[in-house]
Amino acid sequence: MKKGISLIVLVITIIVIIILAGAVILSLSLNNPIAAAKEANFKASLTGYNDELSMSISSQYANVMGNIDLNSINTITNDELKQYIKNISDSDISKYRIVKSKLTYIGSNLNEMQWAKDLNISLEVPYIKDGLVIWYDGIYNGGIGVHNDNNSLNKSKWIDLSGNINDGNLYNFDFTKNNGWGDSFLNYGLDTSNVMPTQKMTYSTVQVVYETAGSGWNYIIDARTDVSDGWVAICSAFGSSYLRPYKDGIIDSTSVPLPNNRKVYLSIKCNPTANVMPTIGARYSKNESIMGKTYCVRIYNRLLTEQEIAYNNEIDKIRY
Repeated sequence: MKKGISLIVLVITIIVIIILAGAVILSLSLNNPIAAAKEANFKASLTGYNDELSMSISSQYANVMGNIDLNSINTITNDELKQYIKNISDSDISKYRIVKSKLTYIGSNLNEMQWAKDLNISLEVPYIKDGLVIWYDGIYNGGIGVHNDNNSLNKSKWIDLSGNINDGNLYNFDFTKNNGWGDSFLNYGLDTSNVMPTQKMTYSTVQVVYETAGSGWNYIIDARTDVSDGWVAICSAFGSSYLRPYKDGIIDSTSVPLPNNRKVYLSIKCNPTANVMPTIGARYSKNESIMGKTYCVRIYNRLLTEQEIAYNNEIDKIRY
């Protein structure tokens, strides 16, 4: 009689192997050693940077006999940051700035945001705050340290981070990767998509980071004095090739070439003649929109200086 493995034994063996394989996969998914190592490495580096910053400030504090304003210790460039944290790696240097003597994470990685919060590291972004009346941010679109995605309960809200509680309502979005939230931007994929703040306002400077991706009229900011009357465009991209600010309320109406599929860091100074309701990403009177990505929008109720505009733009280029 020939000996061999019966069909029942073989089936049982296969089932056991499948169960064991499933247990191993589940264990790895719950206790991902690669993810755990990344978290540990990030937190160790961040703790080291924070300790080095504290030592640098303490040394500086001692050298001037305690006569130092901690709120005045701020950095914007990499070289300035390295004066305080000499050992910071080249791969990490763009993720951090010093704000009022505290190390601040300004990167866009969602895991790193959470790990920084675990270590009580500030997530504040050091934009110019004086006169800021609206700040919509593609990285922190759900609030500082919080990122909405297309499945979030509050996905139709773009939180105003200026402190004025002027949240933006998102209209006509499918909330997909082609017409909704991305990792650090809001993607417009339908002609009628737009963001509408909740209040009227008077403003003088508009700063946006965006990327056009389609032909035709691409409206960046469209302002109207009332929900039922006409509109005054603040700026638009015509044919995805030129910025074309309208004459009404515009100080500088020079056309600026705009490339497709590339980020543009744009600042426009306006004449604050009336309280208006801005629409972001679409023309109010027609079904026309940006057809691209908006990374951030900041609106000020005063004219920023060229130095302030350049300062904010440097932060935008680091973050986006």
